[in-house]
Amino acid sequence: MRRLQALFFLVAVIGVVVPEPVAARRQRLRAFEAQVVAVSDGDTLVVQYGGRNLRVRLAEVDSPELKQPYGREARVFTARMVLDKVVRIEPRTIDDYDRVVARVLTQDGKDLSEELLRHGLAWWYRRYSGDKRLEALETEAKNQKRGLWADPDPVPPWLYRRMYPLFGSPR
Repeated sequence: MRRLQALFFLVAVIGVVVPEPVAARRQRLRAFEAQVVAVSDGDTLVVQYGGRNLRVRLAEVDSPELKQPYGREARVFTARMVLDKVVRIEPRTIDDYDRVVARVLTQDGKDLSEELLRHGLAWWYRRYSGDKRLEALETEAKNQKRGLWADPDPVPPWLYRRMYPLFGSPR
């Protein structure tokens, strides 16, 4: 009987101490509201939810890295839209870095991914999206030469990260 009690105790402790696998957490994703407490870059923010900070990566877009042209502008734009405000998080998945990948909506219903594309401060992430509306917003920004599209040959962040994997840009 003591062995059985010890076994149940051990299983209970492991269940509390060892975090749930990412795959299990992905099953329970639901939309929620939370306050934005930090903006890391144009497409990554931190929200306070359930008494802890969660990193949120915007779904379906990729903003320039901070050391790239328009990287800081993208971060400032995102901060002006959502920092210290309550937003609606509509999770899609949890990525390999344990970030919630989500569409983020402001209190007035604006989609942050759409706004970044509209202002030329992000690329539509074709690899992870089939959303034709996002594609159209990127095309419109390109045609109008808004934001990063004013540059004749902008480097997408996924290529930039491959070019400067360890130490970032030489500038």
